[in-house]
Amino acid sequence: MLVHYGVDADDPYTMLLIQDGVARERSDGVLGIAALLPPPYGLAVIGRIAPHFIRDPLYDFIARRRRRFPGVTWCAVPPKGVDLMDRVLG
Repeated sequence: MLVHYGVDADDPYTMLLIQDGVARERSDGVLGIAALLPPPYGLAVIGRIAPHFIRDPLYDFIARRRRRFPGVTWCAVPPKGVDLMDRVLG
């Protein structure tokens, strides 16, 4: 699916949102998800006024360092007894 939409499968820092058959990646994907969230999070769509040459480098900076931010905990292993097979493509 990634290859179909022209996304590098070897780049784990790229996010891809497929909405109504249209693929949005990087900052467009994040802002597309933000548009679906309730207030105040949905207000993040204001970021669309910034051009891609500003948004995408900022997205890349945050994406590559997201696990370093204080207070953020992350674990790739799902909790015991949780089956995620219906949420995984492939």
